[in-house]
Amino acid sequence: MDDIVIGSRILDVLTTGMYPDGLDALREYVQNSYDAIRRAERAEILKPNFGEVVVSIDTEKREVAIRDNGLGIPAAEARTTLLSIGASKKRVGDDAGFRGIGRLAGLAYCEKLVFSTAYKDEAQATELVFDAAGIRRSISATSRTAENETAAALLGRMTTHRLVDRKPGMPFFEVKLVGVNPRACLFLDVEEVRAYLRQVAPVEFNMQSFVYGHSKINPFLEEHGARRTINLTLLANGREEAVRKPYKTYHEAGNKIGNRVDIVGIETCVDPSDPPRWIAWLSTARDLKGVITSEDVRGIRLRSNNILIGDHRTFSRVFEKVQKSYFRMNGYYSGEVHILDTDIIPNSRRDFFEDNEAWREAERTLIDWARPLVKRVYQNVDERRRGADLVERDADMVFEAVDREAAQGFATDALRAQAIDRLREQEERIDKAMTAERTAEEAESLRRKKEEGAARRAKLMEGPRSLIDESSLNRDERKILRLVMDVVHKVCGGDLATKAAQEVNRKLKAKRARKG
Repeated sequence: MDDIVIGSRILDVLTTGMYPDGLDALREYVQNSYDAIRRAERAEILKPNFGEVVVSIDTEKREVAIRDNGLGIPAAEARTTLLSIGASKKRVGDDAGFRGIGRLAGLAYCEKLVFSTAYKDEAQATELVFDAAGIRRSISATSRTAENETAAALLGRMTTHRLVDRKPGMPFFEVKLVGVNPRACLFLDVEEVRAYLRQVAPVEFNMQSFVYGHSKINPFLEEHGARRTINLTLLANGREEAVRKPYKTYHEAGNKIGNRVDIVGIETCVDPSDPPRWIAWLSTARDLKGVITSEDVRGIRLRSNNILIGDHRTFSRVFEKVQKSYFRMNGYYSGEVHILDTDIIPNSRRDFFEDNEAWREAERTLIDWARPLVKRVYQNVDERRRGADLVERDADMVFEAVDREAAQGFATDALRAQAIDRLREQEERIDKAMTAERTAEEAESLRRKKEEGAARRAKLMEGPRSLIDESSLNRDERKILRLVMDVVHKVCGGDLATKAAQEVNRKLKAKRARKG
């Protein structure tokens, strides 16, 4: 076994080969910070929700730094830890990363890669400097030294290590890329970095632009133990801003500019497995007018430890399993799938998951969830294509039926609520039919029909007369009667509930006559 050699060119595979998109290297460092913060919380060095990560960009100096207040590394262990490859003390499930290769990601994109860290209350910080440019030269295709030098020997030769005195205090870890090559990556493009971090990092929703994040989604994530976030700040050329997810209460969709779609709610889904392997939320759009325009929010996203897996296109693979041609359906939706099962493991590049039994079972139930989403897209497309006269005819049929029920009287509040829901559904269908392709006359006719339905719905919500004349009953008797009628409706259905209400009303009328 002594003749086994790990050549220095393995570093090319672990850098450029693993992270051809430079921004993915940035993700690795944010992920490492996320794990360090979680370990500090478990060690009770850091209070929950006090973890901070700062990404700093200095375009003039061509420097990028990622600093966190996580656990840090003790001085006695720092050099060995930072020079190790594929060796990590992280735990699968508890930590987002665990392979011990992500820290090398930046070597491909800068002249020097500098790590600085200190453990809690230590009086010295450790600084380790990688000569990234020298390493790249040494492992290039034309380098002769790479043929005989091991990876360990090269790293040892191309790094310097020193201890720096500091005032004892809280732990930290910082990685700095010095002399970033703007032609090789987008680290110095502030707008690109901001857009990337907003989508990838485990950050909070913007409560001002996406009210559902706080009111609907966060409680759902907390219920299932999936709300894991860090406080991430982007500091660029003197400007500081908190990074938040990009979701809003509206987006644009379809081929026409300015084709706005409002988000009217959130729908959630829990994997039927026991325990669930995943949970999901979707923005409920007023209409699926087409593929969402903005890449920031387009597509259902896969997340593990609340960190993005792949990109906005990755979940398209699930739609393809429903049918090969359905991959585009992912673009009609905006939402997230959070993986809960710790046996579902992101692959080394974090662009998908390892193909194991846990993922295959999760994929099966995700496919089942995706099928009705495909159907919903086609239903919306058909609705928009239908003639305005057919849409109005369907609405008139519903209006007439509701009018008959209201004139007769509702046996229960539940039946009245159902009628209100049917009217609201017609309004939504008319909305979907009011596309830009309609003529002015068609659009005006549809608008009037929608107003007609809204007026009926408002009248029903005021409370039309009931089949049962309750005037001879006291308040407690009315409450009991309504409770009984609701049970009859739920158990026996609307027709029998109506017959029961008519019989109850007849007997109450006879009782009043006897008293009179």
